[in-house]
Amino acid sequence: DKDADHQNAGVAVGTFLYMAVTSFIDFFNTAEGVEAFVNSEWMQAIFPFGIETIINSFLAGIWPFMWISWMGLTTALAYAGDGYVLWPVILAMALSRREQAVKRDLGL
Repeated sequence: DKDADHQNAGVAVGTFLYMAVTSFIDFFNTAEGVEAFVNSEWMQAIFPFGIETIINSFLAGIWPFMWISWMGLTTALAYAGDGYVLWPVILAMALSRREQAVKRDLGL
């Protein structure tokens, strides 16, 4: 199913981006300041950041297998089903309510 493949790819990309941004923010926050980060710590930040990017890419690609090994197939499928079915439904309902409130506020 193409929709499921696109959704799986979206989760993997989202996981990768979250991990990459979090890693970069951690590196930036541990620097003594912006100037110190740029002048003396860029190599110490960029090189590990690159390694973590590779590791995060790998982990983002294998997360379903990690879930199955940790929880078993049935539980992993139940959690994934919640994530792929229940969560989007809840999110759609919340966004729909928000849209209705905005339209009401704007008199549309």
